[in-house]
Amino acid sequence: MASTTAEGKALYQSWIVNDNRNIVHILEDLPSCKPPLDHLCELVPRLQPRYYSISSSSKVRNGIEVCHTI
Repeated sequence: MASTTAEGKALYQSWIVNDNRNIVHILEDLPSCKPPLDHLCELVPRLQPRYYSISSSSKVRNGIEVCHTI
């Protein structure tokens, strides 16, 4: 779709970029497209480690609690 032709670039711009379409939207719109799971996993960005997290709720306590790794 994102070919080197002007028509392909315009189609990519309107269908993907302008509509803010992601891989899930594309697969929902094209049900006959069934890529292997390992190919889809290559498209998903890796999650970065979280070394800490705010884990408190203002509904329970009037303060914060922090969980972290060592």
